[in-house]
Amino acid sequence: MVPKGEILPGGYPGVALALALLGACGYFSNWITEHRSPTISATGFHTIALLLGTTDQTSAALADKVEQRLGAGGWVVVPRPGRWRNEAEALDEICQAAPSSTVVDGVLFVWPDQLKLWDCRTHLAAYEARSERAGPDELLNRLVQYLRGQPPRR
Repeated sequence: MVPKGEILPGGYPGVALALALLGACGYFSNWITEHRSPTISATGFHTIALLLGTTDQTSAALADKVEQRLGAGGWVVVPRPGRWRNEAEALDEICQAAPSSTVVDGVLFVWPDQLKLWDCRTHLAAYEARSERAGPDELLNRLVQYLRGQPPRR
């Protein structure tokens, strides 16, 4: 009889072996969670406002990559300086732009581990990719794939 709170010697070797094999194969290395809105067309984004979710260096470096990559891909990226209390407030202000400012189709928030694109027409999240383990280049690759109307990776 084993007292409560103790683990039998040897534990579960089959589970440990399976997890070790999956880890060695890279199964856990680049998990990315993507959400694509089923009601918003990815190909409707031509001009995108770019905002930093945080002011750290990692977000700024990723925002620079996003701006360069999307610009090279044919999208117009408009950096928008400013401070807002939350995403909804930023979205309201940017999407209801004054006639003198550039009209944008969407607002892209950039964090070190997340990209989130909001649709200005509907004020709904059109796309989101998040990962604590994948690099920023992979998040950006997924965003570009989405904007081109390509199906998600499996």
